[in-house]
Amino acid sequence: MTTSPASGSDPSRAYALLHPGVQRWIWEQGWTALRDAQEAAVAPVLACDTDVLVSAATASGKTEAAFLPICSALASAEPAPGIAALYVAPLKALINDQEQRLEELCRRLDVPVHPWHGDVAGSRKAKVLARPSGILLITPESLEALFVLRGPTVPALFAGLRHVVIDELHSFPGTERGAQLQVAAAPDRARGAAAGAPDRTVGDARRHGSRSGVPAAARRARRARHHVQGRGAGAAAPATRLPEDRPLTGR
Repeated sequence: MTTSPASGSDPSRAYALLHPGVQRWIWEQGWTALRDAQEAAVAPVLACDTDVLVSAATASGKTEAAFLPICSALASAEPAPGIAALYVAPLKALINDQEQRLEELCRRLDVPVHPWHGDVAGSRKAKVLARPSGILLITPESLEALFVLRGPTVPALFAGLRHVVIDELHSFPGTERGAQLQVAAAPDRARGAAAGAPDRTVGDARRHGSRSGVPAAARRARRARHHVQGRGAGAAAPATRLPEDRPLTGR
């Protein structure tokens, strides 16, 4: 596991890599700088060739550390069919909150955001299945149900998948929900498993995609990393662990 440098040495480097629409959104929020974890996340997430573990204090902007570069990548990419980014969270409330937080930014970038859980209307889900694109926000249970009940649609649904974000990662290891989560642990598994294609795991240098884990507690980060990579406790593949940060205020 490698550690990315903190942002203090070059605070504008990561900001310059972001899509202009994301840069303007940051400016409109009144932010004077990115937090350390946000600064450090931009390059590895945009490179899409390593897994990223964001371990930082509560209210330090961990989720934005993943989504600022992801939204930049989606806004810069040529339109392609299929969900491009998958966000998995253990609670419906987190899904709803994340939809609200992403709505303004993604609307200006023309990146659709789709919540998917038991309280989402069937008509909204039908639209996603008919024309999948953008970001899908989903619970582990709904993701498992999607695979079981709509298996034939899964390859097309995730044909363009490039990013997987797992929020509250520390809550999954050793639980039934954790087993459900591992279905989505590899970016290619979602589009390949239902079609019978072999998985390309984190150890494959030709894998095109990244996973961003967001545990709430730094002391649980190592266990969470092993879990999401689907490996034994002593055999985790290399990942970029971002620096812990100070609490984020006013963001």
